[in-house]
Amino acid sequence: MPNVKTTPRALDAYVTEKNTKLFIETGVYNEKELHARYEILLEDYVKKYRSKPV
Repeated sequence: MPNVKTTPRALDAYVTEKNTKLFIETGVYNEKELHARYEILLEDYVKKYRSKPV
C-alpha cells in the first residue's frame, strides 16, 4: 500500500483494483466485505473529524 499523508486518501488506496484483488486472493475479505469495511472506516473518520472543534 502506498504511504499517503491523509486518511481519506489512504482509505481510497484500500479499495484500488490492485489491493482489492490482493485482499480477495489472500482470503482476507471478499469484495462485498472489503467495500463495507471501506465505508465503515470512511464514515468513522468523517464522524471523528466533524466532532473536533475548529
